[in-house]
Amino acid sequence: MGVDLVPPCSLNDFSVHDSHDSCQHFSAQKMKKTKLGRPRTNPTSIHLTLVPDHLARLDAFIAEQEDEVSRAEGVRRILDKALPALEAAKPRGRK
Repeated sequence: MGVDLVPPCSLNDFSVHDSHDSCQHFSAQKMKKTKLGRPRTNPTSIHLTLVPDHLARLDAFIAEQEDEVSRAEGVRRILDKALPALEAAKPRGRK
């Protein structure tokens, strides 16, 4: 069964003819791309440089996790744990 590509009707369209002379018309606008990876949450990218001791401690934290975790995710998890504890430890001022 052969498939022949026919010249496009427009830049976003193409047609496929198979050996049975049936024609299927596809539009690139109708075809949806599958998005892979972490969903976009409007993040800000930062560059982080760590001294060897901090990097070793980060890697040790990651090794303790039950699932496979990247360094970036490890940093996010540490922040998720540490920031609430820091906020709770703040002395409360009088109003």
